[in-house]
Amino acid sequence: MEFGHFLKRCREKYGLTQEELIEALYTLDSELFGGLDASGLSKWERGVSHTSFRKMGAILHYFQQRSGDPLPCIGESTPEALEKELCGKAMQRLLGTPPRHLIVDLGMDRLQAEHFSIIPLRHFERMEELLEIHQNLHENLVPSYSRLELRQLREWAYHPESLFYVTLYKQTFLGLLFGLRLRPEAFEEIMNFRKMRRELTIEEFAEPGAPASILLISLFSLDSRVASLLLMRLYAHLAAHRRQIESVGLTTALREVERLVDRMELRVYRSKRIEGRTHIAYRSDLFTLLSGETAMRLFFPKEECPEASPFPSGRSDNREARPSEGTPRE
Repeated sequence: MEFGHFLKRCREKYGLTQEELIEALYTLDSELFGGLDASGLSKWERGVSHTSFRKMGAILHYFQQRSGDPLPCIGESTPEALEKELCGKAMQRLLGTPPRHLIVDLGMDRLQAEHFSIIPLRHFERMEELLEIHQNLHENLVPSYSRLELRQLREWAYHPESLFYVTLYKQTFLGLLFGLRLRPEAFEEIMNFRKMRRELTIEEFAEPGAPASILLISLFSLDSRVASLLLMRLYAHLAAHRRQIESVGLTTALREVERLVDRMELRVYRSKRIEGRTHIAYRSDLFTLLSGETAMRLFFPKEECPEASPFPSGRSDNREARPSEGTPRE
Protein backbone atom coordinates (compact mmCIF):
# COMPACT_ATOMS: atom_id res chain seq x y z
CA MET A 1 0.00 0.00 0.00
CA GLU A 2 1.13 3.57 -0.54
CA PHE A 3 2.04 5.62 2.50
CA GLY A 4 0.79 8.85 0.89
CA HIS A 5 -2.74 7.47 0.55
CA PHE A 6 -2.62 6.20 4.12
CA LEU A 7 -1.40 9.58 5.41
CA LYS A 8 -4.08 11.60 3.62
CA ARG A 9 -6.82 9.17 4.64
CA CYS A 10 -5.83 9.42 8.32
CA ARG A 11 -5.50 13.20 8.24
CA GLU A 12 -8.95 13.63 6.70
CA LYS A 13 -10.53 10.98 8.92
CA TYR A 14 -9.56 12.97 12.01
CA GLY A 15 -10.52 16.33 10.48
CA LEU A 16 -7.03 17.81 10.40
CA THR A 17 -5.74 20.40 7.96
CA GLN A 18 -2.20 19.94 6.72
CA GLU A 19 -1.08 22.80 8.98
CA GLU A 20 -2.76 21.23 12.02
CA LEU A 21 -1.11 17.87 11.37
CA ILE A 22 2.31 19.53 10.92
CA GLU A 23 1.88 21.30 14.26
CA ALA A 24 0.84 18.05 15.96
CA LEU A 25 3.83 16.17 14.53
CA TYR A 26 6.19 18.95 15.60
CA THR A 27 4.77 18.71 19.14
CA LEU A 28 5.26 14.95 19.00
CA ASP A 29 8.92 15.18 17.91
CA SER A 30 10.32 18.63 17.20
CA GLU A 31 13.70 17.27 16.13
CA LEU A 32 12.25 14.80 13.64
CA PHE A 33 9.63 17.12 12.12
CA GLY A 34 11.27 20.51 12.64
CA GLY A 35 11.69 21.27 8.92
CA LEU A 36 8.31 19.97 7.74
CA ASP A 37 5.99 22.43 5.95
CA ALA A 38 2.73 22.18 4.01
CA SER A 39 4.56 21.76 0.72
CA GLY A 40 6.54 18.80 2.03
CA LEU A 41 3.48 17.14 3.58
CA SER A 42 1.55 17.60 0.35
CA LYS A 43 4.32 15.88 -1.62
CA TRP A 44 4.20 12.93 0.77
CA GLU A 45 0.43 12.64 0.40
CA ARG A 46 0.62 12.78 -3.41
CA GLY A 47 3.51 10.32 -3.59
CA VAL A 48 5.75 12.92 -5.26
CA SER A 49 8.39 12.33 -2.59
CA HIS A 50 8.94 9.78 0.15
CA THR A 51 9.86 10.36 3.75
CA SER A 52 12.08 8.15 5.90
CA PHE A 53 10.77 4.97 7.48
CA ARG A 54 11.55 6.51 10.86
CA LYS A 55 9.21 9.42 10.14
CA MET A 56 6.58 7.04 8.77
CA GLY A 57 6.68 5.14 12.04
CA ALA A 58 6.40 8.36 14.06
CA ILE A 59 3.38 9.49 12.01
CA LEU A 60 1.73 6.10 12.49
CA HIS A 61 2.47 6.37 16.22
CA TYR A 62 0.69 9.74 16.30
CA PHE A 63 -2.43 8.27 14.72
CA GLN A 64 -2.20 5.25 17.00
CA GLN A 65 -2.47 7.65 19.93
CA ARG A 66 -5.44 9.40 18.33
CA SER A 67 -7.32 6.22 17.49
CA GLY A 68 -6.25 3.57 20.00
CA ASP A 69 -5.75 1.29 16.96
CA PRO A 70 -2.31 -0.28 16.31
CA LEU A 71 -2.89 0.11 12.54
CA PRO A 72 -5.38 2.97 12.12
CA CYS A 73 -7.10 4.02 8.89
CA ILE A 74 -6.71 0.53 7.42
CA GLY A 75 -9.96 -1.39 7.18
CA GLU A 76 -10.74 -4.73 8.71
CA SER A 77 -9.53 -7.62 6.56
CA THR A 78 -8.36 -11.22 6.62
CA PRO A 79 -4.70 -12.21 7.05
CA GLU A 80 -4.70 -13.55 3.48
CA ALA A 81 -5.94 -10.24 2.03
CA LEU A 82 -3.52 -8.16 4.11
CA GLU A 83 -0.66 -10.45 3.16
CA LYS A 84 -1.11 -9.44 -0.47
CA GLU A 85 -0.35 -5.85 0.55
CA LEU A 86 3.01 -6.70 2.11
CA CYS A 87 6.32 -6.40 0.29
CA GLY A 88 8.08 -9.77 0.08
CA LYS A 89 11.27 -8.21 -1.24
CA ALA A 90 11.50 -6.05 1.88
CA MET A 91 11.12 -9.09 4.11
CA GLN A 92 13.90 -10.92 2.27
CA ARG A 93 16.27 -7.99 2.76
CA LEU A 94 15.33 -7.70 6.42
CA LEU A 95 16.20 -11.34 6.97
CA GLY A 96 19.72 -10.66 5.69
CA THR A 97 21.97 -13.54 6.66
CA PRO A 98 19.61 -15.69 8.74
CA PRO A 99 20.66 -17.96 11.62
CA ARG A 100 21.79 -21.23 10.07
CA HIS A 101 20.22 -23.27 12.84
CA LEU A 102 16.79 -22.02 11.81
CA ILE A 103 16.97 -21.10 8.14
CA VAL A 104 18.95 -23.09 5.60
CA ASP A 105 19.45 -21.69 2.10
CA LEU A 106 19.14 -24.37 -0.55
CA GLY A 107 18.82 -21.90 -3.44
CA MET A 108 15.24 -22.43 -4.58
CA ASP A 109 15.17 -19.50 -7.00
CA ARG A 110 13.98 -21.59 -9.94
CA LEU A 111 11.03 -23.27 -8.27
CA GLN A 112 7.73 -22.08 -9.67
CA ALA A 113 5.91 -19.77 -7.29
CA GLU A 114 2.43 -21.03 -8.21
CA HIS A 115 3.24 -24.40 -6.62
CA PHE A 116 3.97 -22.92 -3.17
CA SER A 117 1.29 -22.84 -0.50
CA ILE A 118 1.09 -21.99 3.17
CA ILE A 119 -1.54 -23.80 5.25
CA PRO A 120 -2.39 -24.55 8.89
CA LEU A 121 -0.47 -27.62 9.99
CA ARG A 122 -3.68 -29.38 11.06
CA HIS A 123 -4.70 -29.42 7.36
CA PHE A 124 -1.51 -31.18 6.27
CA GLU A 125 -2.12 -34.90 5.70
CA ARG A 126 1.39 -35.81 6.88
CA MET A 127 1.16 -33.77 10.07
CA GLU A 128 2.38 -36.59 12.32
CA GLU A 129 5.47 -37.13 10.20
CA LEU A 130 6.26 -33.42 10.23
CA LEU A 131 5.80 -33.16 13.98
CA GLU A 132 8.31 -35.97 14.46
CA ILE A 133 10.81 -34.19 12.21
CA HIS A 134 10.25 -31.00 14.18
CA GLN A 135 10.75 -32.86 17.44
CA ASN A 136 14.13 -34.23 16.31
CA LEU A 137 15.28 -30.73 15.34
CA HIS A 138 13.82 -29.31 18.53
CA GLU A 139 15.63 -31.75 20.81
CA ASN A 140 18.97 -31.21 19.06
CA LEU A 141 18.83 -27.42 19.27
CA VAL A 142 16.86 -26.55 22.38
CA PRO A 143 18.08 -27.03 25.97
CA SER A 144 16.00 -29.27 28.21
CA TYR A 145 14.38 -26.33 30.04
CA SER A 146 12.68 -25.19 26.81
CA ARG A 147 11.85 -28.56 25.24
CA LEU A 148 8.30 -29.46 24.38
CA GLU A 149 6.79 -32.91 24.18
CA LEU A 150 5.38 -34.37 20.98
CA ARG A 151 1.97 -34.89 22.58
CA GLN A 152 1.83 -31.16 23.45
CA LEU A 153 2.67 -30.07 19.93
CA ARG A 154 0.05 -32.42 18.52
CA GLU A 155 -2.62 -31.07 20.88
CA TRP A 156 -1.64 -27.45 20.21
CA ALA A 157 -1.54 -27.95 16.42
CA TYR A 158 -5.18 -29.03 16.38
CA HIS A 159 -6.33 -26.03 18.41
CA PRO A 160 -8.16 -23.54 16.13
CA GLU A 161 -6.51 -20.55 17.83
CA SER A 162 -2.93 -21.77 17.32
CA LEU A 163 -0.60 -20.34 14.67
CA PHE A 164 0.91 -23.54 13.35
CA TYR A 165 1.74 -22.86 9.70
CA VAL A 166 3.59 -25.03 7.20
CA THR A 167 4.91 -24.02 3.78
CA LEU A 168 4.71 -26.60 1.00
CA TYR A 169 5.94 -26.99 -2.54
CA LYS A 170 3.70 -29.47 -4.35
CA GLN A 171 2.89 -30.98 -0.94
CA THR A 172 6.59 -31.24 0.00
CA PHE A 173 7.53 -29.60 3.29
CA LEU A 174 9.80 -26.54 3.10
CA GLY A 175 9.27 -24.63 6.33
CA LEU A 176 7.21 -24.05 9.45
CA LEU A 177 6.27 -21.36 11.91
CA PHE A 178 4.64 -22.25 15.22
CA GLY A 179 3.06 -19.76 17.58
CA LEU A 180 0.50 -19.79 20.39
CA ARG A 181 -2.29 -17.29 21.04
CA LEU A 182 -2.18 -17.13 24.83
CA ARG A 183 -4.16 -15.33 27.45
CA PRO A 184 -2.12 -12.24 28.41
CA GLU A 185 -1.59 -13.48 31.97
CA ALA A 186 -0.13 -16.79 30.70
CA PHE A 187 2.12 -14.88 28.31
CA GLU A 188 3.43 -12.77 31.21
CA GLU A 189 4.23 -15.93 33.17
CA ILE A 190 6.41 -17.17 30.30
CA MET A 191 8.08 -13.79 29.70
CA ASN A 192 9.04 -13.52 33.37
CA PHE A 193 10.28 -17.14 33.60
CA ARG A 194 7.70 -17.99 36.22
CA LYS A 195 6.47 -20.82 34.01
CA MET A 196 8.12 -23.08 31.44
CA ARG A 197 6.63 -23.42 27.97
CA ARG A 198 6.03 -27.13 28.50
CA GLU A 199 3.84 -26.28 31.51
CA LEU A 200 1.33 -24.43 29.32
CA THR A 201 -2.10 -26.01 28.94
CA ILE A 202 -4.91 -25.60 26.44
CA GLU A 203 -6.86 -23.73 29.11
CA GLU A 204 -4.31 -20.92 28.84
CA PHE A 205 -5.00 -20.38 25.14
CA ALA A 206 -6.99 -17.21 24.40
CA GLU A 207 -10.64 -17.58 23.43
CA PRO A 208 -11.67 -16.37 19.94
CA GLY A 209 -12.06 -12.59 19.97
CA ALA A 210 -10.60 -12.27 23.48
CA PRO A 211 -7.39 -10.33 24.35
CA ALA A 212 -4.34 -12.41 23.45
CA SER A 213 -0.57 -12.32 23.19
CA ILE A 214 1.44 -14.31 20.64
CA LEU A 215 4.20 -16.59 21.91
CA LEU A 216 6.47 -17.74 19.07
CA ILE A 217 7.86 -21.21 19.70
CA SER A 218 9.42 -22.47 16.43
CA LEU A 219 10.71 -21.29 13.07
CA PHE A 220 12.48 -23.57 10.61
CA SER A 221 12.89 -23.18 6.87
CA LEU A 222 14.85 -24.75 4.03
CA ASP A 223 15.14 -21.44 2.21
CA SER A 224 15.20 -17.76 3.14
CA ARG A 225 12.33 -17.04 0.75
CA VAL A 226 10.19 -19.60 2.52
CA ALA A 227 11.08 -17.97 5.84
CA SER A 228 10.01 -14.63 4.34
CA LEU A 229 6.64 -16.07 3.39
CA LEU A 230 6.08 -17.45 6.89
CA LEU A 231 7.03 -14.19 8.58
CA MET A 232 4.78 -12.25 6.21
CA ARG A 233 1.90 -14.50 7.24
CA LEU A 234 2.74 -13.70 10.87
CA TYR A 235 2.68 -9.93 10.27
CA ALA A 236 -0.56 -10.25 8.28
CA HIS A 237 -2.12 -12.20 11.17
CA LEU A 238 -1.02 -9.52 13.65
CA ALA A 239 -2.47 -6.76 11.47
CA ALA A 240 -5.77 -8.59 10.86
CA HIS A 241 -6.26 -9.41 14.57
CA ARG A 242 -4.74 -6.23 15.95
CA ARG A 243 -7.75 -5.37 18.10
CA GLN A 244 -7.26 -8.53 20.17
CA ILE A 245 -3.47 -8.98 20.20
CA GLU A 246 -1.57 -7.10 22.88
CA SER A 247 2.04 -8.34 22.62
CA VAL A 248 4.37 -10.66 20.72
CA GLY A 249 7.35 -12.46 22.24
CA LEU A 250 9.55 -15.51 22.55
CA THR A 251 12.08 -17.06 24.90
CA THR A 252 15.29 -18.70 23.74
CA ALA A 253 18.78 -19.71 24.78
CA LEU A 254 20.03 -19.64 21.16
CA ARG A 255 22.11 -16.51 20.69
CA GLU A 256 22.06 -17.09 16.93
CA VAL A 257 18.48 -15.84 16.77
CA GLU A 258 19.39 -12.49 18.33
CA ARG A 259 19.87 -10.81 14.96
CA LEU A 260 16.61 -12.13 13.60
CA VAL A 261 14.47 -11.02 16.55
CA ASP A 262 16.23 -7.65 16.56
CA ARG A 263 15.21 -7.12 12.93
CA MET A 264 11.68 -8.08 13.89
CA GLU A 265 12.01 -5.38 16.59
CA LEU A 266 11.43 -7.71 19.50
CA ARG A 267 13.53 -6.28 22.32
CA VAL A 268 15.26 -7.94 25.26
CA TYR A 269 12.82 -7.95 28.15
CA ARG A 270 14.34 -10.27 30.76
CA SER A 271 17.01 -12.94 31.09
CA LYS A 272 17.60 -15.79 33.50
CA ARG A 273 20.39 -18.28 34.01
CA ILE A 274 18.92 -21.78 33.84
CA GLU A 275 20.79 -25.09 33.69
CA GLY A 276 24.06 -23.32 32.92
CA ARG A 277 22.67 -21.30 29.98
CA THR A 278 21.31 -17.79 29.68
CA HIS A 279 17.71 -17.75 28.50
CA ILE A 280 16.42 -14.46 27.10
CA ALA A 281 12.83 -13.24 26.75
CA TYR A 282 12.24 -10.94 23.78
CA ARG A 283 8.99 -9.04 23.37
CA SER A 284 7.19 -6.04 21.92
CA ASP A 285 3.73 -4.61 22.38
CA LEU A 286 1.75 -4.57 19.14
CA PHE A 287 1.60 -0.76 18.88
CA THR A 288 5.40 -0.57 18.93
CA LEU A 289 5.89 -3.52 16.61
CA LEU A 290 3.50 -2.21 13.93
CA SER A 291 5.01 1.29 13.99
CA GLY A 292 8.60 0.01 13.80
CA GLU A 293 10.82 0.23 10.75
CA THR A 294 10.35 -3.44 9.84
CA ALA A 295 6.58 -3.04 9.63
CA MET A 296 6.94 0.26 7.75
CA ARG A 297 9.11 -1.41 5.12
CA LEU A 298 6.60 -4.24 4.74
CA PHE A 299 3.42 -2.17 4.66
CA PHE A 300 4.71 1.00 2.98
CA PRO A 301 7.64 0.11 0.68
CA LYS A 302 9.23 3.04 -1.14
CA GLU A 303 10.10 0.94 -4.18
CA GLU A 304 7.77 -0.82 -6.57
CA CYS A 305 6.69 -4.09 -5.02
CA PRO A 306 3.97 -5.40 -7.33
CA GLU A 307 3.92 -8.92 -5.90
CA ALA A 308 3.61 -9.82 -2.26
CA SER A 309 5.21 -13.20 -2.91
CA PRO A 310 8.90 -13.48 -1.95
CA PHE A 311 9.39 -15.91 -4.82
CA PRO A 312 10.95 -14.91 -8.14
CA SER A 313 7.82 -15.12 -10.27
CA GLY A 314 4.11 -15.68 -9.98
CA ARG A 315 2.57 -15.55 -6.53
CA SER A 316 2.25 -17.71 -3.46
CA ASP A 317 -1.02 -19.55 -3.11
CA ASN A 318 -2.30 -18.63 0.33
CA ARG A 319 -5.55 -20.56 0.11
CA GLU A 320 -5.96 -23.06 2.89
CA ALA A 321 -5.81 -26.66 1.77
CA ARG A 322 -8.87 -28.79 2.38
CA PRO A 323 -8.60 -30.73 5.63
CA SER A 324 -7.47 -34.32 5.18
CA GLU A 325 -9.87 -37.09 6.13
CA GLY A 326 -10.22 -37.43 9.88
CA THR A 327 -8.84 -33.95 10.58
CA PRO A 328 -11.08 -31.80 12.79
CA ARG A 329 -12.51 -28.81 10.94
CA GLU A 330 -12.62 -25.37 12.45
